[in-house]
Amino acid sequence: MFEFSFGFSGTALNGMAFEYSLRSGDRLCLRGDNGSGKTSLLSALAGVPSHPNQSAISRDYSGDFRTQMHFIGHRTGVHEALSIAEEWQFWHTIFSPHQPTAPCPIQDIANQVGLDISSQRIIGSLSAGQKQKVALARLFIAPRPIWLLDEADHHLDQTSRAVFEGWVQDHCNIGGIVIDTSHFLPNFGTVFSLQKAD
Repeated sequence: MFEFSFGFSGTALNGMAFEYSLRSGDRLCLRGDNGSGKTSLLSALAGVPSHPNQSAISRDYSGDFRTQMHFIGHRTGVHEALSIAEEWQFWHTIFSPHQPTAPCPIQDIANQVGLDISSQRIIGSLSAGQKQKVALARLFIAPRPIWLLDEADHHLDQTSRAVFEGWVQDHCNIGGIVIDTSHFLPNFGTVFSLQKAD
């Protein structure tokens, strides 16, 4: 059992300030119109602020936060000139600095996210939904307790979105914490609505 608390204030959230605490197994889903501050909040939590006035962020978490969380959004950050296998091996190396030559269980991850890697197609030739799955595979390449997911179900079709919700549910069931944003209502968890300034 572990806890994660954070506080935030700043112009990116239209001057609003709030604090929130989560425990193992919790999910907080942030909802709101475009421009309401969802991405700004998650980016600040992840330590990659996208707004100049996001300095008023506080976290209370035991351990090195950045090594305990994944931050994945609808901007996938994948390398489009690489194959799926090359991309995942790259991230496996990044996430495993003490074992840089260890092989990545590529086929197992492909089965997990529902991608066919047999053709060795480069990522740039994939559909938007497939690229999103390539990015989401990082959740399984290096399991971490905290998931920060910014519209990570973006570009996924209805079936894949249901699978994604299953991943989130399974992660929380084993004691993980998820903070995510979405334009879709989640199947479980606490929903917090952010309001866009008039």
